[in-house]
Amino acid sequence: MSSEVSTSENTVTLEMEAEVSDSEYDIYGNKISGVVSGGGSGVTIVPAVSVPQANIYSASNYTTNKVQPSLDMKIICYDTETTGTDPWDYRLIGCSFWDLSKPISTMVSFFSFDEREVTKQIAEYLRAEKPDALVQYNNGFDERALLTRFMLYQEKVPGWNKIQQIDIMEILKKGTTQSIYSSQATGAEEEWLYYFFGEKKPYTIAECFEGIRNGSLERFKIRNRTCVESEGSLYLLFREVTDEESLQGVETKPTIVDIDEQAKANVCLIKCPTCEAINDVPCNSHDNTCWRCLGSIPDPTEANRVKEVVRQYDFTKVGLSDSKK
Repeated sequence: MSSEVSTSENTVTLEMEAEVSDSEYDIYGNKISGVVSGGGSGVTIVPAVSVPQANIYSASNYTTNKVQPSLDMKIICYDTETTGTDPWDYRLIGCSFWDLSKPISTMVSFFSFDEREVTKQIAEYLRAEKPDALVQYNNGFDERALLTRFMLYQEKVPGWNKIQQIDIMEILKKGTTQSIYSSQATGAEEEWLYYFFGEKKPYTIAECFEGIRNGSLERFKIRNRTCVESEGSLYLLFREVTDEESLQGVETKPTIVDIDEQAKANVCLIKCPTCEAINDVPCNSHDNTCWRCLGSIPDPTEANRVKEVVRQYDFTKVGLSDSKK
């Protein structure tokens, strides 16, 4: 199930990314009736569009740090975006990185339809940063996405094989970093994001591919940056509760049951009116910028700050009626 997008730089073959699994879609997220998995027809050809080369996308004036921990090594959280599931078929279209020892505002993103250029930018970043460890959710997919592109375009990343790979998905599945077998349900990244922080990812994969049809990677970029922020926040939360000593100077991202305590410490959560990302800022601050879309967010007030909500549980799932809660 593929198509081609022609740009001034290259031709890109597009396929649906792995996150959509419950039904068949075309490359733009339109549901297809009567299509056998792995096949399909009736592909739409996208008109040529002007797409810029890989660009660095980062904030410059975010006012506070979501986390700024003292870590024992250089740990960077990242997430890739591709146009499919198999490296020999898909194109790498972007990747974001967040050095977890720095503010969320320092996250950088590289996105382009030009796969060679975006691969070059990613390799240059990794050569310069020299991370000791990389954090991801289901990192086998992303490791392979990057390595196969480094090999294809012969981009050197010395020490790649020595970088510690940390999979937050496996940690949440097993409840530990130790090598033990677990038959527990893994859970989707978005389920954990909602469970811990009460947040959801912006844009569905279908909507992201709709953006590609219009010649834009912006939706993929926004969704991708959300993945990196959530994965990094989950890892830091894990470190905060399992390390023998607390991470020095850290205010970890408040969980859904810790919001009011954060407000007492002069940290208010404000929802961005543009992309609905949750931003934590000093309660008396002004002129704040959203970490995700870089748009302006309103000054915190008691009326607009995100409030703590009591979590509701469905006890009927374990055979209890509402009267027995």
